[in-house]
Amino acid sequence: MGTRRRVGLLMAGVVLFSLIVPTSVASAAKPKNSDPQEGVTPTSITVGGVEVASGEGGFTEAGQAIGAKAYFNQVNAAGGVFGRKINFIGAQDDGYSATSDVSIVQNLVEQKHVFAVVPVATNNFTGGSYLVQNNVPFIGSGNGTPYCGTQSGFGFLGCAVPNLAPGSPVTPAIGKTIEAVLKQRGELTKGVKPSIAMTFNSSGSGPAAAPPLVAEMKAAGFKVSAAMTTIPAQGTADYSPYAQQIMTSNNGKPPSSVFLVNAGTVIVGLKEALVAAGYKGPVFDATTYSPQTTQNPQLVQALQGEYSILQVQPAEANFPAVKQMLKAMRNVAGASYVPDIYAEEGYESAAMLVDMLKATGPNLTRGTMLTKVNSGFNFEIPNLFGEIPWPESHAQPVGCDAAVQLKGKQWKVVQDLECYANIPIPPA
Repeated sequence: MGTRRRVGLLMAGVVLFSLIVPTSVASAAKPKNSDPQEGVTPTSITVGGVEVASGEGGFTEAGQAIGAKAYFNQVNAAGGVFGRKINFIGAQDDGYSATSDVSIVQNLVEQKHVFAVVPVATNNFTGGSYLVQNNVPFIGSGNGTPYCGTQSGFGFLGCAVPNLAPGSPVTPAIGKTIEAVLKQRGELTKGVKPSIAMTFNSSGSGPAAAPPLVAEMKAAGFKVSAAMTTIPAQGTADYSPYAQQIMTSNNGKPPSSVFLVNAGTVIVGLKEALVAAGYKGPVFDATTYSPQTTQNPQLVQALQGEYSILQVQPAEANFPAVKQMLKAMRNVAGASYVPDIYAEEGYESAAMLVDMLKATGPNLTRGTMLTKVNSGFNFEIPNLFGEIPWPESHAQPVGCDAAVQLKGKQWKVVQDLECYANIPIPPA
């Protein structure tokens, strides 16, 4: 992968609406190759998604449907893509169930006749195999094997479970983001590797996520003191044993930092147990960034000082592209709507699909789009979503991260979105 550019320095002050919606040229060309069985007519492209809106530990990614609808509405208001409007039929809840996943995508393809499954907002996506077999495009996180080594699965994290052989490319982005926070806090010691303990759910995508993240943290220069995959996704009554394990993981001492790669109430339980055990270092996660957190007094108290890592620009960041996104989402969900990270990911998934459609041209089938994208295509909205190159990202991760911290009742940006070049896994 080529050298990444720092997103926060690109095109500062430029209004980016022209990058967000199709141009008049794209809208004016005459559509061709309509196939209703593939969800394409002369005037429409049908798109539907799958999401986890209920399930283990109260975890939900339901905001993705709002983000996707917001983006598609902008596109339709500007005339569509080559005259075709996006017919977004929403996202069905899989309840965090692998069985439901498969039946939902089969229904979307065979009964609803969708052109593409967007967004895919579930970390337990077994339905991806069916879509790969049938050459149906789908866009989601990249957390899972359907996104790796396939032609129709597109992850906005690239392939987040890549080959872990020495020399294979991994992203140091999360490690570099955590390192930047440690530097801000004055907790880096020159010549000493920072240490980190990580926790994962015992089911779902947890066990699969641990090995690549360990490799990424080591590549970023961290000593991984623990990578625990024994914590039940539905939570437990007593988190103190896990906290004690973390507190002694660094040769009998606490690590420099802790990354909770969990969801729902598990993070709250672990954070409270760590505080009770006397942990003083920074605690990171990738899921608590949400307006629901700041609106709940108990969560505000429990998660005070928590850092959350995002793969998108925080909604609190002051960039024109962020303001345009917020406006579009509020047109869908109300003037007071504040997005969570999943709403932003849904917006990103929709934006990526639209850019793929524009690149393909009016002669649209699933096949023509997949051929075009997999022959060379880059997606990016500067200051909002980092660059994602295809087909390279079918085989390696994309490394862009930002960080926010819960201070009082507000999330504060501590690092704007920044992208990093992948680096090879060092020899064992």
